[in-house]
Amino acid sequence: GQGIGTSLIDKNEKFAKENGYKTVSTKVYNVSKEMKRLLKQRNYKIVKRQKSKTNSKFTALIYALEL
Repeated sequence: GQGIGTSLIDKNEKFAKENGYKTVSTKVYNVSKEMKRLLKQRNYKIVKRQKSKTNSKFTALIYALEL
């Protein structure tokens, strides 16, 4: 990729740290393989799964990182 995902995650984590947040989280759909890989590399953990009510093909994964 072009590093857009990494850049956005960097900015989100920096903002959270500067403003006293203890965790950051994001929602990613199971079909988003590259984003799931990126979050795993950065030590994000899946904290919740949400199945789609309209399409069983899609599951939202909620990832979180302790800062």
